[in-house]
Amino acid sequence: MKNLRKNIVASLATILICGLAFPLLLTGIAQVVFPSQANGSMVTVAGQYVGSSLLGQAFEGPEYFHGRPSAINYNMNGTNQASGSNNMGPSDPALKARVEATIQVLLNENPGITRADIPLDMVTESASGLDPHISYQGALMQLDRVALENGLEPTTVTRLIDENKDRDNNVNVLNLNIALQKERS
Repeated sequence: MKNLRKNIVASLATILICGLAFPLLLTGIAQVVFPSQANGSMVTVAGQYVGSSLLGQAFEGPEYFHGRPSAINYNMNGTNQASGSNNMGPSDPALKARVEATIQVLLNENPGITRADIPLDMVTESASGLDPHISYQGALMQLDRVALENGLEPTTVTRLIDENKDRDNNVNVLNLNIALQKERS
């Protein structure tokens, strides 16, 4: 009985330390040292949360830059917390059909481009399905449509793309669309 009591006390102490105290300590440190990252790298515009710079989301209108295809449905209401891919292989006829359909949508949305102008990332899904970035070429492919729809000069939109390009030549779609809205205002 004496050993049982010691084991129960040791187990409860371990649960309290490892399951409560340590996570609370790390959360507190993260809130002080890295507050933006600890809170999901949320982006605000005019005091309203519009998304996370770490997660892709759907932009539907022709006036916006569009992100990569996703195997999941992007949303901001918290009902879809899943990530992942559909895991189709290159020989899967369903993947080939989906890529062809995506190419047709891109060609229809962006008059003047050809199949050769479409970079691979604009027709393929990321592994998580939540990638917030497109390639620099993917942004440039949409340049004429976005400039026309927003009544902006292509040089202005090119500047916005360049300003939102990271060191790996990727463009965060949410940040680019926010910059685009600010430029329109």
